[in-house]
Amino acid sequence: MFVAQLSDTSLRLLTASAMAVEPAVVKTLDQMLRLFSTAIALSLVIAIITLALMQILYPFVRGLAQSVQMASWLSTLSDEHDSSEPTVRLPDWLIKEVGPTTQFVVDGIGRPAKRKVFPGPDALNLLRSVTNGHLMKCVQDASNQLLARPSMSAGEYRFITRGAAEIDRETILFLDFLTLNHPRRVAALLDVRPVQNVASSAERHSDGSGIAEAVAAAQHSVTSAAERRLDEFQLKLDGALASTSRVVCVMIGLTIAWTAADALHASERGAVTIVGIVGGLLGGLFLELLGSFLGRRR
Repeated sequence: MFVAQLSDTSLRLLTASAMAVEPAVVKTLDQMLRLFSTAIALSLVIAIITLALMQILYPFVRGLAQSVQMASWLSTLSDEHDSSEPTVRLPDWLIKEVGPTTQFVVDGIGRPAKRKVFPGPDALNLLRSVTNGHLMKCVQDASNQLLARPSMSAGEYRFITRGAAEIDRETILFLDFLTLNHPRRVAALLDVRPVQNVASSAERHSDGSGIAEAVAAAQHSVTSAAERRLDEFQLKLDGALASTSRVVCVMIGLTIAWTAADALHASERGAVTIVGIVGGLLGGLFLELLGSFLGRRR
């Protein structure tokens, strides 16, 4: 009898304890849900504000990304600039064919270029709207000019054709310099009976044939190298714009969140920072979606 009463009392105590704990758990979960919902709502508000601000700042962000990327891409151009004692590697058949004129042309290659062809990093990009497509067209036009007339700027020609065989790009550069002073000689040099299976500019038949094919192979080599360089630059340019936009969006989101926290005297800086970062990331995502949608509409 006594044991039964004790068991009944224990059961009642456990039930009362469970009923006391249950409201606390529910209350905690409710508070967490409300906090989570509030954080999501604030992040969306910050994302919308970030998107609106980025529509205004986007030309400046794009100009900054373009200037930095152009500076980075052209930073190695100084390695290709002409030195006072250039090292020009030419195929034996070309040296034999040109003879005493070889040194004269090499000296001409070594003279500093009077002009630059590639558009350099320009601070005006921050003040005007220049799309990546327009910038790439300028770079492509400069590359085409250099491939058509390498003597315009030997350093920039070597820069854009980096990756091609050195003997091939120096052959094309040498022949272009020779054309400036002895065009008839170059015409006569290339006006030979064609033969098959001449793979590079270093190969030539003993009877004087195959020169045109060797020069064509060298030209194809440098053209392919230039195309690869331009493709690489375009990928870097597009990637730099996307990365810069995301960073700026996060900075805007953090600025909005911290400003609002100061105005409301909020003390939870950690939560405010997370909300600002999430809002900035969402703003960057909305910006990319908007750009993709407008691109399809055009």
